[in-house]
This record gives sequence, C-alpha cells and structure tokens, in this order.
Amino acid sequence: MQKVLIVDDDAITRQMIFDFIENNCFKVFQANDGFKALEIQNKEEVDLIITDLVMPVMEGLEFIVQVRSKYPDVKIIAVSGKGNFLSGSYLTMALGLGANEILNKPIDRNMLLMKIDNLLNEMILS
Repeated sequence: MQKVLIVDDDAITRQMIFDFIENNCFKVFQANDGFKALEIQNKEEVDLIITDLVMPVMEGLEFIVQVRSKYPDVKIIAVSGKGNFLSGSYLTMALGLGANEILNKPIDRNMLLMKIDNLLNEMILS
C-alpha cells in the first residue's frame, strides 16, 4: 500500500484530504507543520507528500527544500490558497524548489486524485 503524507495547518482542509485519500486505498499520515511532517517522513518514508505552503513553525517552501535534499525520489504536490497573486507566486516557487505538481485551494478533489495517480504511477513505471 502506498503511503501519503498530508501537511496543512488547517485542520478542516487536512481532514478533508485525509478522508478523500484514505478512501482511495492509501495509508495516510497527517501533520500540521513542516517540522512534524519531517519527523513522520523520517520514520515512514512516504511515497507522496501533499503540502500547504503557508504554515507556522516550518512553512511549506522550507519543508520542500529539506525533503528534496534528503528524499529526492518522494513525489510532492504543493497547495496554496493565500490569495490568487500570492498563491501563484508561492506555487511557482514551490515548483522551482522541487515540487512535482501544484494546486490552488480550494482543492478540486478530482484534480488532486488525477495528480496523485499520475505521480504514483510514474513511480511504478520507473
């Protein structure tokens, strides 16, 4: 079973993604900031991370850099919803720092599932 880590400081968003992903046959972990997410990744070595970008303690861009340096093969989907202008800038930066895919909030569940399937199938085919 493939493992997915959801990182978001908003508990409602995190739980919504968790419920949706878990219902699609993944083992799912949750963290409310990048620091806790790194602890989980160090123990579990998940296959895919879905991370918000604006969070306390360790924000998403720094988290992506740290994950990418230690786990270069993990797939990362960055999400943001802090206004269209800022969201677009943060998401563009996330791609530059190593995110594989990006999504604006509110998250379209079908688009999220499509991106997850594409990234994880890419891992299987490699």
